[in-house]
Amino acid sequence: TLADRNQEKTRSKIEIGCQDSIPKKVADELLSFLIEQKNCKVVLREGNRDQLMNLQNNFKLDLILTNSLPETNHDTVIETKLLFKEELSFVGHPKFKSVKPKDAPYILPTYDSSIRQKLDAWFQDKNISPDIVAEVEDNATEIDLALRGHGLVAVMKSSVDQQIKEKKLVEIFPLKKVEEEVWMIVGKRKLLNPIALFAMKNFTIPLK
Repeated sequence: TLADRNQEKTRSKIEIGCQDSIPKKVADELLSFLIEQKNCKVVLREGNRDQLMNLQNNFKLDLILTNSLPETNHDTVIETKLLFKEELSFVGHPKFKSVKPKDAPYILPTYDSSIRQKLDAWFQDKNISPDIVAEVEDNATEIDLALRGHGLVAVMKSSVDQQIKEKKLVEIFPLKKVEEEVWMIVGKRKLLNPIALFAMKNFTIPLK
């Protein structure tokens, strides 16, 4: 078995951390880009921002996808890049099409999410006490609960465009000036991964 494994083609490797709340299609696009462009092996790990930053600070990640810049010592971060920005909309099952914001049930990110902080400020500005049916870290779980008709979720419309085309979800109301951002971060390492630096320079998604 060991002899067979020694015959395998070795690939350069990059380890990427993706925050739970990042739309999965963003991570999919990055992984596909690197596999095609660099013919490398990619390792994807998921977690909240603090977990990922701890891994990177311990030299266990080469690059992080997060929706906010880390509140950390600048000495631990080599480079940052705003990859994606888009206004959020509340979407939900078609049965909620005519619901008013103050009467809707909501599925929200957990309190440690920067998006949750923006949503709480929006609710406060609109004088709404939201009926929260669930708080979850994972973006895919939020969308799945919305598809099952349990409540409205705040997402980038581009992340659910297929579900909207299929009329499984509908836009209930947009959130003007409430944006989600996706950042790429390369932290300090003993040896910087050249694939991570290649991604920082060359991987882009059009900003909206």
